[in-house]
Amino acid sequence: MAVLATMGEERFAAMTPDAALSQFRQEGYDQLLGQGFVLAPPPTRYARTVNAVSVPYFAGEFGEAVAFTCGALPQDLPDDKMVNDVGPALRDTVRALEQQTGLAPALTRRG
Repeated sequence: MAVLATMGEERFAAMTPDAALSQFRQEGYDQLLGQGFVLAPPPTRYARTVNAVSVPYFAGEFGEAVAFTCGALPQDLPDDKMVNDVGPALRDTVRALEQQTGLAPALTRRG
């Protein structure tokens, strides 16, 4: 979700996305603007046994965004802990890395 949300319009369009994928991307974009990290909505999560929060990072060596992700079992990482603790800490850590490397946030690269 974090990587899709930062993907440029041309590259995203090349994936020939359907309406559901476009909506998923938009939800990620809205979350990044609002809180600086993303949580996939429960029905779209990769597995019911893992909760995760992600922050995009533009990796210059790859020429594209990658996602820093922190996940755990749902009982160890409930949604409220992701929103209030882990998400902000991960966001702040990635922002510090961007400052140290002189890179702009991945979201700024979306066209």
